[in-house]
Amino acid sequence: MLYVLDGSTAEVKQVTEFGNALQPIWSHDGEWLAFILETDKSSMTGPLWLVRKDGTQAHQVQGLPGEIILGRFNWSPTSNILSVGTENGLWLVPTEDKPASLLKLRHLRKFYLVNRW
Repeated sequence: MLYVLDGSTAEVKQVTEFGNALQPIWSHDGEWLAFILETDKSSMTGPLWLVRKDGTQAHQVQGLPGEIILGRFNWSPTSNILSVGTENGLWLVPTEDKPASLLKLRHLRKFYLVNRW
């Protein structure tokens, strides 16, 4: 489960209904939270999810190839777009649209793509 604390009101709000949320990261404006919903405890992988700070609009990001590995996604410092590294390449993921492939890789399964803005 994932919870957020409103620092001004001290209100604690549950923003996920189930599962173990890994690597929650806030967007640059604090409106969105991205995280991996763990599906495999041994490899710490799972689908990428987005949710608004108030718990609304929670959704799994559709269109990424496979599960996301811990440490392979990061927010843009200036906009609500994530960079996501997979074994197939680099993807850009806006909060309310489909991912777009930025760089495709083939036959580089062990390649670790560091995605920093």
